[in-house]
Formats: sequence, structure tokens, C-alpha cells
Amino acid sequence: IEAIRALTSIAGKVPPPPRRFFGVWWSRWNKYSELELRKIISEFERNLIPLDGINLDTEWHRNEGDYLDGDGERMYHGVYDWDQSLYGESPPQAMIDWLEARSLWPIWMDIHQADTSPVNSQFAMLAAALNRSTELAVPLEIGDQAYVKHWFELIDTQVGGRNYWWLDSPHLPGQLDDASDSHNGSTSKTNYMELNAELWNRRIFWNAVNQSKLGRPTVMGPWGGLGTHRMPFGHSGDTITSWQTLQFLPFFSATASNVLFSYISHDTGGHRDYGDGDDQEMYTRSVQYAVFSAQLRPHAAKLIGACKVEPCDIHFDRRPWMLPHEFFAPIRDAFQLRAQLVPYFYTAALTMWLDDTPFIRHAYIDFPSDRDAEELARIGGGYMIGPSILVIPVVTPRDNVTNLTTHTFTLPALPHGADGKPVAWVERGSGRCMLGGGGTVHSAYRLEETVEFVRGGSIVPMGPVPEQLRTDLSPNDTTTVDLLQSSARSHNCADGGSTSANVVGGAAHLPPTVHWHVYIGNSSTGSGELLEDDGRTTRYQSGEYSRIIANYTLHEDEMTLIVQPAVGTYHDLVGLQRPSPRPMVFMVAVDSHRGYTTMSRGRGIQRRGGYRSGLTSRRIWTSSVSISITLMLAHRKHKRAARTMNSICIPSCEVTSE
Repeated sequence: IEAIRALTSIAGKVPPPPRRFFGVWWSRWNKYSELELRKIISEFERNLIPLDGINLDTEWHRNEGDYLDGDGERMYHGVYDWDQSLYGESPPQAMIDWLEARSLWPIWMDIHQADTSPVNSQFAMLAAALNRSTELAVPLEIGDQAYVKHWFELIDTQVGGRNYWWLDSPHLPGQLDDASDSHNGSTSKTNYMELNAELWNRRIFWNAVNQSKLGRPTVMGPWGGLGTHRMPFGHSGDTITSWQTLQFLPFFSATASNVLFSYISHDTGGHRDYGDGDDQEMYTRSVQYAVFSAQLRPHAAKLIGACKVEPCDIHFDRRPWMLPHEFFAPIRDAFQLRAQLVPYFYTAALTMWLDDTPFIRHAYIDFPSDRDAEELARIGGGYMIGPSILVIPVVTPRDNVTNLTTHTFTLPALPHGADGKPVAWVERGSGRCMLGGGGTVHSAYRLEETVEFVRGGSIVPMGPVPEQLRTDLSPNDTTTVDLLQSSARSHNCADGGSTSANVVGGAAHLPPTVHWHVYIGNSSTGSGELLEDDGRTTRYQSGEYSRIIANYTLHEDEMTLIVQPAVGTYHDLVGLQRPSPRPMVFMVAVDSHRGYTTMSRGRGIQRRGGYRSGLTSRRIWTSSVSISITLMLAHRKHKRAARTMNSICIPSCEVTSE
């Protein structure tokens, strides 16, 4: 970790992406009209599947440029107008307003830069500013300051404001393939042999958004070498849809963090098909892995093999409700878990800015002298995300007979607690406690089960399950509304306030309720923290953020939970000072402090069961002072109950006598 911190002292810190980027995003390379996009977004909401952002691939452009594809058809390269046959107008202001009302704007837009074609609606403005002919394409000159300035003026006018940009590699002169592109005759004067085009291109887009003062800059593109970390996100490219790709991504992402490139957005499920495109189990496991990555963003190509006509590519449709229930159910659970984890992930992102601890990292960063931490990267693909969670993704298919996946991994040993007792890892899904440092573990998992361990003594800040349904949806949308509405619920605290969150656009806002998940793991003390700011501007750099710390102490079955008052303030996007009082819920894994499993090399352990939860409300405090509550942890002795989660809802209201 000291080597990583030394790198930031030389190469700069890693800024946190906007908060909504840690929610759920969706994209597909396909021609979607405005009406189709609206329907897809409404279907996410009706199916209670969170959605916080949209990526538009290349098909938003007009396909009327000077470049030709391999079939001789005109392409979108160098044309930056919206396709009016799909969106009605350019820019489509009605759609932008509709998305903005749902906290889904700005969106990520794929842009393939090339020589600017005369067919652009504002081309005359660009040509006049650069003293160029209005009949010939303006060469791509990303190394020329005047070109960059006036080109972004064209983009602002035609696209509808500076956006979040997805930077596919710019089409540079002399680097185009005759077999796939016919326009190699650019007269650009930029010496691209001496310019790191990927890094420099990222920089000019980053500066353009930053100078516009429209929010925190964010671009997505390929690795451009050392220094790329200063302008997140990364993109791993058009990955092959296969189990082999999925098995490589965890190691790849954690290794990239060794040079601070922690924020990499993968095409969840894979982009190109070479045999596994219709493997719905593989897609399910890809989503479950992406929950604990920098971004959950399903994506896919519009083609399978040589097929170019629907419905031959139906298996590349990443909409969860199009899948059989066997896969739909765990995928929806995964999407909802991602939405709940936004406070934890955003805290980790702000922490990376403050103290340079990588958002994602190999376990050997946290446990440098532990052999099992090194083994975990090699045989289990495990990694740390945030301060407390160790992820060991399941990336192999199930056995055809047992319908279970056998998973092999190691766990590093945690330091002993203040009382001298060994501290255990707590398996997030089952509550099972395990000591690290004991060698290889073999466990079997069902499709709906994933493998994450939380450090004993951790308190993890999360949000509520997003379950609030909108009432302004089109009646023409065909989904299983009645069935899903019957299962929707909003847990209310004693003051009557809802603890649910919006299904669509929730990650753009602060969670209405903070859920503190307490993982004891044989530790008599524990803590966690929640960092927040406005989530969209760069005011955090001048100290506008808040920190809330929660602690617990445990003596036998008596636990004392303490929440300190927030330190620091910030202003939200409408100018109100934050943080403001909110209900808080404590979720305590009460069985996790009762014993643990000792690992031995080669010993097989199978996981079973789940957990049960309950909710109790108490009106006991106001958020302006330090809070201390004491509760008794009732141990469940029934063998089939893996753990019990006791919940205490603490509304933001005045103390009352009872």
C-alpha cells in the first residue's frame, strides 16, 4: 500500500466518479428508438430492478458519414448528430427532459471520433471557425488547441450539452484498416506517432466537461498508460462471451489497481459471442460478479456470429425479465443488492481519494505477509473491495448432477481482537464464521448463492431495497405488474417515514435510510463509517463532505451500538446543507459471534440455509447528538437457522419518554 501511495504523490490522486455510477447501468449495441428506450426503462421499474444509468452505443449517430464498413455501407464515424429517424429531433430534448426527471441524465454516449463530415448540421460553424472548406471533411486534430475548442462547440450544439462520454478509440490517420474502413486519406497535421492518443484524448474530454461546470467529469475508455487513473472510468473492451473471460476479469481488475486503475467498467456478460453467448448461467454469474466490481453494466453486441437479423440474437438480450425465472430471480436479487451497496461503494471511492487505498485490490495489499492472501489471487480469484469485503466470485459452471458449483479458495488470517481472541471472517450470505490462515477450502454453492466474506468487527453502511413503484407508467407496457406489486413493500419506522428507495434513479440521491449491517465475527469491538457529499460536483476537493462513524462493543450477549454525530457538512445540488436527519436501521448478525469454523487443508465444507430477519421500531433520538443503544442478542439454537438478523429502526425524531 505504501508503494501505491507513493505513486499518487508522483502521478496524482484518483477522483471519485459521480455517485450514480456505483448503481446499475444498462446498455446494448443496438438501434433503439426513443420509444423503445422509454419502454425498457419502464420495464426495469415494473420488474423492481434498479436502474441508474443508460449507455447508448454507436447507433445514436446518423449513419451518413464518409466512412464505409466492409459491406460498403456508410457509417457513423465523424457524424455527431442524433439519428432523427429514431429520436425525432437532434438533440432529442423531450427524451433528455424525460430522463432527467428520472435522474437518468446525463447518459454515457459512445463516440467514434474521426474527420468531421460536412453532413453535420453545424459543420459550417466549425469550418468557418477553423477557416476550412465547407465541402471537405475537417481532419481530426486532437493535438490542436483551436480545433479542440471549436469541435466541442459543435458537439455541445448537436448533442445537447457535454455528456458522460464513452471513448472508443479515435480513428486516427494512418491507423485505419482498408478492409473495414475506406477513408484513409486524412490530411491531419497531428503527429500521432509521438502522441499518446488514448491518454491525450481522455484528457481533452475530461477538461471539456470540467470547464463546462456541468458536474464531475467522467469518461470511459481504454487504458492509456500511467496517469490514466486521474480520469476514470476504464473500459475492458469488446470482451468475448465465455467462462474463460469471466474467470480472468477479477484478477485483471485487481491487478490494474496496482497502478491505481481501480475503476474499470466491463461488458457484463461479455460483448462478442464465440460459443457461450446463450449460456444464461454464465450471464447470471457475470452479473453476480459485477455487483462487486467498479460498475454493474450489462452489455452485448447486436450480432451473434454472422447473423444480422432479429430474432437470431435473442440470447444476447441482457434484459433480465426476458430470461427464465431460474436466472431472472438471482439476477434481480443481484441488481437489488448492488443498489443497496451504493453507500458502501461510494464511501470506498471517497476513501480512495482521501488516503489512496484502492477501491478494488488484491488481498495481498491488505495482508502483505500472508501466504493465503497470495494464494487467493492465484486459485480463487479473490480480491478486496472497500475496507471490509473480501469477494471470491463463482466463475465456473454447475455440476450437471448435483446442480451445485464447487468453489475452492483460501482466506487470509485476520489480526486478533483487542481481547486477544481470534477474529473470523463472516460469510455475507450465510452468516458462517471462518478463521483464515488454515489452508484450502472447498465449498458447494447453488446458482443464487455468491461468495463474499466480511471482516469480523465490521459495520457496513448500506441503503434499503429499492421497492418504490412509479404510478406514471404507460399502460401499454406489458409486464407482470400485479404479481410484482403484490410483493412490493415499504418498511415504515415509528415516525411513519418510508425506508424504501426509488427503483429508477435511486443511486443519484442519498439513501432515505441508512442500514448499518453489523458483522461480529468473534470480535468484541467493531466500527464502520459512511462518507457522503453531493455526489456530482468536485466540491469534495475543498472539504465539502461528511463522515458518520458507527461503533459497537460486545460483552457476552450485550451489545452497545454508538453512532457519532456527522463530522463535516456539504451542500446538495439545490443548495441545502447536508447531512440532514434520517432514519437508521441496524442489522446485526447475532449468530456470527458464536463460534467459528476452523479450516484445514483439503477439508470440504458445504453451505446450506439462509437467514431470517425482523424489524423493530424505537423513537429514541435526534441526529444532532451522539447515540448509544444497548440490545440483547438472542442466540438461535435451531440447527437449520444459519443466522438471525435483528433490525432496530431508529427514526430521526426527538427523544420521547416511554
